[in-house]
Amino acid sequence: MSSLPLWCDIPLFILVFLCLLGYGNLISHLLIRGLGSIPSGDPDSQAILPFLGGIGLGSGFVSLLVLGIGAAGLLYQTVLIGVLITGLIFYMRGRRDYPWRRLLEALLPDGKVEVFFSLMAATIFLFHLDGCFLPVTGQDELTYHLTMPRQYLVAHRIYATPNLLHGNFPYNAEMLYTFCLALGSGVLCKLLHWFLFASTCIGILAYSRKLCRGAGYLSLLLYLVAVGMVYVRSPMEAGSDVPCALYLILGLYFIGCMTPEGWKFPAVMAGILNGLAWGTKYVAPAFITPPLILCLVGRGLQQGFSIRQTAGILAIFLLLTLGLFAPWVAKNALCTGNPLYPMFSRLFPSPAPYDAIAARLFLYEEGSNFYNPEWQKEQYSHLTSPLSRIYAGYREKLKWSLNEGDYLLVLSLALSMAGLVFALPGGRPLFIAGLFVHLIFLFIYGAHINRFFSVSYPLLAVICGIVLDRFFAAQRADAILRVLVGVVLLGTAINLQTRWCGLVGWNGIPLLTEAAQEQRLERYQKDPSVKEFWKQLPEHVPEGAFILGHGVRYPYSVPRRIYCVCDYEEELLSQLKRELEGWDGVAKRLHDMGFTHLILAGNKAYREPFLSNPLHSRQAWPPPAPGVYEGWPPDSWLEAHTRLIATGHELELRELNQP
Repeated sequence: MSSLPLWCDIPLFILVFLCLLGYGNLISHLLIRGLGSIPSGDPDSQAILPFLGGIGLGSGFVSLLVLGIGAAGLLYQTVLIGVLITGLIFYMRGRRDYPWRRLLEALLPDGKVEVFFSLMAATIFLFHLDGCFLPVTGQDELTYHLTMPRQYLVAHRIYATPNLLHGNFPYNAEMLYTFCLALGSGVLCKLLHWFLFASTCIGILAYSRKLCRGAGYLSLLLYLVAVGMVYVRSPMEAGSDVPCALYLILGLYFIGCMTPEGWKFPAVMAGILNGLAWGTKYVAPAFITPPLILCLVGRGLQQGFSIRQTAGILAIFLLLTLGLFAPWVAKNALCTGNPLYPMFSRLFPSPAPYDAIAARLFLYEEGSNFYNPEWQKEQYSHLTSPLSRIYAGYREKLKWSLNEGDYLLVLSLALSMAGLVFALPGGRPLFIAGLFVHLIFLFIYGAHINRFFSVSYPLLAVICGIVLDRFFAAQRADAILRVLVGVVLLGTAINLQTRWCGLVGWNGIPLLTEAAQEQRLERYQKDPSVKEFWKQLPEHVPEGAFILGHGVRYPYSVPRRIYCVCDYEEELLSQLKRELEGWDGVAKRLHDMGFTHLILAGNKAYREPFLSNPLHSRQAWPPPAPGVYEGWPPDSWLEAHTRLIATGHELELRELNQP
């Protein structure tokens, strides 16, 4: 992992960005050589296509390359620096394929209203960029998005994680963060995430303009405010939702480029991007694939393709999807016994402890799903019809969205129906896709939080932009209505972001030094001794050690390999005590598993270098079963089998005695 000063993340970000474009350019040329050139299209498309294709292909290639390097046990900084340099060489060789000036011209606003919209968008982007320079404190970042990449780098390989449910998800986004953490700090990961978010917005602008010129900046702002102020707020957190949304809008854009003369490259690109989305987040099959398939089939029929040819294109699309998802299927099958772990755990049973973790997750989702009959009867006993209970649950989600500022959920539902009825630009497949993802969210994914649905928001923003543009264009007060929408969006953005900054205690000042970041982190620490405990850990624990963290959460900044569990999992010491029916033999089992040290966190509390931000619950989710989270081992066992090295508040570092 990098030891460079924090400010070095800024030039490193530029190098990583160019590296992704370099690999994307290489793969684009290989595909064009085998499939034929990209359809010429309009001048804007000629400028935009290389950039969008480069980002999609480059990010996906680097993700899978890092996965392969990690599987081979070669996750060393020098190796990943070599990956960076190679990508930069490819960029320099193909830099003429990226017409930056023409790209900028293609994205410039038309008219005074769009200038106003563009200034709004630029302000929000810059504020989000500012928020990237805050330290890593997001709950999901600390749980797995950035913690697992750091642990992989410490171990120099990708390994099985029976202790962490989230460590067995598809990890395309996390492989990019692994790449970044080998070069810089968590700030570099946030900068890359910000860049992927900006690229998603560029894709929305380009695709909306391709379908309806006046809808571009409307769609961009609708997405930017709804997602940027609710799900991707500043201070920004590195996650997987934005990369997944990026692959959706890129796939839609390439599908929109299909013609009878040049369909191979766009169709293959759509399949590749869908496969990369599957390897990024498990929600992709529900919210990314259906709209891409509907638009792919619809585009084929609109362009006069035969049913047989359209079916062939669809088959290629699905084969590419499965092929690019296969590495993660193989990884999960080898590590957990379930290729789709933790889903379908009854169809693909896993060995212990994976089986118990998946079972607890299944019970949680079954219990909290408001479409579950028993749960429905308890929550909505006054409602007799199943459909009325479904609507009641959906209404609660709508209320949450509107209260938080996510108006796209309800707005897109109405405007998708309007676009379908009035046959507006974009074609019926686009509006059908918008309605279809709503139905999936309503009937299949109802147990999950609204944020999971936000990966489909690029599609919904495009739909809303097109319908509103056509409505405004038919009115005499066209410009006034657009400005009014912009003012409302701007006010919403300022209100939501101001409220959020107040809650997290940030005044908008960027933290560009390590000292400023450490001062910021002090607000999340229970006791000053906690900071010293983790700071001195490398002095007490040699490289190559393997730590068992009992009661520890979020070990992002631990510079040694550590095994600690998340909220679904049973503590390993508790598990071993139960299996061995006592503490006899536990020390030997720990030695056999390779552990050299213990960190014990007292009072069943979350003790880690720094806690999550104050908006996140500190309670286990779901609530643990009785006996799952037990206290420390007895003093007699600790005295017989361990040696106390250091303490900090309610933390103890102990070395296991040699057997």
